[in-house]
Amino acid sequence: MVLDMSDDADVWMDHAYNQHWLPTNYFDGGHRVIVGANQEIDFRDSIQYSGARMILPLFLEVSVEWLGDARIGIDVLLRQGNSCGNDSDSDGYADPGHPEYDCPTDNCPDIPNMAQDDLDDDGLGDVCDPDIDGDDVPNEEDDCPYAYDPLQEDNDGDGFGDGCDNCPGVFNEYQYDSDGDGIGDACDEEGPYIQCCLGLPPLWVDEPYYYQFIAYGGVPPYEWGRLSGQLPDGLTLESDGVLSGTPEEPDTTMFFLQVKDSIDTIDRMWVTLEVGVLPPPEYICGDADGSEDVDIDDVVFLIAYIFSGGAPPDPYESGDVDCSGNVDIDDVVHLISYIFSGGNAPCDTDGDGVPDC
Repeated sequence: MVLDMSDDADVWMDHAYNQHWLPTNYFDGGHRVIVGANQEIDFRDSIQYSGARMILPLFLEVSVEWLGDARIGIDVLLRQGNSCGNDSDSDGYADPGHPEYDCPTDNCPDIPNMAQDDLDDDGLGDVCDPDIDGDDVPNEEDDCPYAYDPLQEDNDGDGFGDGCDNCPGVFNEYQYDSDGDGIGDACDEEGPYIQCCLGLPPLWVDEPYYYQFIAYGGVPPYEWGRLSGQLPDGLTLESDGVLSGTPEEPDTTMFFLQVKDSIDTIDRMWVTLEVGVLPPPEYICGDADGSEDVDIDDVVFLIAYIFSGGAPPDPYESGDVDCSGNVDIDDVVHLISYIFSGGNAPCDTDGDGVPDC
């Protein structure tokens, strides 16, 4: 990994030339290169990808034969992997039941797994083991699928069991560990460390936006700022770390975020913001007749369905305006109240302006 930045160069480029360094990262011998990667997940995924890419061994076989008349024949065989005549997943390990081949038996014969990892030593490779850690808790239910944890205790309620939580006493659902010391940022005495951006909510054109950047460690209070780059039009970043506003148009921007604690210790990272156009809803709640309006015609439509065997709302949920899970006379009453008496909007049963179903 190469980061082409020093503090002096950073300040000079930012203030003198209004430009900023871009980190260039090389993974897997250059098989993957990322320029300007800004989030921890970018690096993590690339590292995991490097470890997951299967590279089988190469074998070269050469045979020479005298053909006479001053001629020789040379046969060259280049093959990848071991000599596994029965290797269903082509990972260089033989299917069970074939001791005649010069390669070990595959612990997951139907799924390529060059590493043959088997955490619990049960003879079943991790990639096909329904209980990787052998604690009798299925992987999909295990709060620590790679750590023996039969009690499944999670004292801070962040979804990571105490057996694998990098900060078991503090809720930290993203398990950030900026310095890679095995101690989660939420428990680390060093810092400050910016906690971003796995939980960053999506941005939509003309939709109000609010996000509070947070940091752990260091000595609060923190001061936030944008060193370089651009925010989407309509958004501002305040010194308390609040990013808010209403995006004005579709765009993808990058900015260099900084947090500084009270003793001037700094953490920085690139943040990418992508503004999209909110997809239209699949249906309008209360629009039982599919006219794209909610009016008396929808009341008539529901009455015909409920009492006269008329066609059902399509989709059915568009007629369930009281969020009860059924379409019945209560939905008709709710619609009449909304249309004629200023009652709660369809699907907003508590009148708080937010749909409840």
